[in-house]
Amino acid sequence: MMIRTKGDVTATERKTVNGYSPVVSTSESQAQDTPPAGTSSHSHSKLLVLPDLNLPEGVTSIGSTFTIKGTLSANEHLILDGTFEGTIVVPNHDVAVSQHADVRADITANTITVLGTTVGNLNASDRVELRASAKTHGAINAPRVAINGGSKFEGSVASLTNIVPGDKTPPDA
Repeated sequence: MMIRTKGDVTATERKTVNGYSPVVSTSESQAQDTPPAGTSSHSHSKLLVLPDLNLPEGVTSIGSTFTIKGTLSANEHLILDGTFEGTIVVPNHDVAVSQHADVRADITANTITVLGTTVGNLNASDRVELRASAKTHGAINAPRVAINGGSKFEGSVASLTNIVPGDKTPPDA
């Protein structure tokens, strides 16, 4: 199976002992085990075999080496471990900001759990939880809010029940 993404990057799946493992290369010709005839193996990058991440189906993780600016929307759960600046909209799903993440964004989701740093409004249709390692600056808008001891929070809290999942505009507080 071949999946085409933007540019000349392709991804394929290769069967391994533990099931299927994705393989990423920089061109379609590199998606094979050997370089095309008439070329040397030095003119092509080696295939990158990605490890099994042990993430449940329907969960996306953005790793610690990523820096992303813009709007992120998804229809699955999201774990942020890197740096993000912009807007995050994950209707009917959950967002977790890991202990090492730095997120400067308005987040709209079902449940938002913060262990790292966030600057921006947190809008949840169910719950926002700031764990002990959280550093948060901004407005929290959710029907249920938990701020654990040890967390640092500067902003306002509104226990609202009219937050619509997928609504990109934060409610008036």
